[in-house]
Amino acid sequence: MVERTQGLFSTYFTTKSTVLILVVNIFLSLGIGSTIGIVPEILQDRYARIYHSYDGPDCSNYEHDVMPQACKSGADDAQAGSAIGSLALNIITLFCNPIVGSLSDIHGRRSPIITGMFLCILPPLVLVLLQMIPSVEPVFYYAATSIVGFVNYMAIFIASISEVVPEELRAPSIAIMLAGFYASSSLAPALTLLMSHFYVSLLALFLTVLAFFYPSFSFLRHCQIL
Repeated sequence: MVERTQGLFSTYFTTKSTVLILVVNIFLSLGIGSTIGIVPEILQDRYARIYHSYDGPDCSNYEHDVMPQACKSGADDAQAGSAIGSLALNIITLFCNPIVGSLSDIHGRRSPIITGMFLCILPPLVLVLLQMIPSVEPVFYYAATSIVGFVNYMAIFIASISEVVPEELRAPSIAIMLAGFYASSSLAPALTLLMSHFYVSLLALFLTVLAFFYPSFSFLRHCQIL
């Protein structure tokens, strides 16, 4: 058992593709996870100002009991938008995932990986723009999150790992990647305790951009099927 565990880690961390996939996953999970706690408050305030004529302090400054009605209405709008966006994301993923997977088996992983990484940049980019440009509609954020479903980067990563590690180490190798992703996702929301909403959004954008360029210039040179 000990020898097999040592063999797993030795194989995983000496295979350049698997290490780079792990690093990219950590960047993405930190970027995506860091915005989880701030998105509802940002979009609530944006809906209140655009659709309910609110012009006071940020809605997040109020406790729920004393919150202006415009902010409460904005929160309802944001919740409805989030539900519709999640539905659209899941439907797109359901129909596109098999198609993209089949195409990547035939034509290689390069294009789906680059496309998936690029799409992951859009939600934090729109989130930053929402805070910089008052006229930007909140619906653009939900549209950005929905189109991420066109290319499921996680599925492509799993397929890539399966191609570069021995068959008996595939399951534990994928588990290492997922462990890194979920561990980072669980820690990322704590970043909101250290920074303002805007700086957390900038950090998320930076991490997703880094995740895009890192595999573009490193990981893609080492995958066996591109």
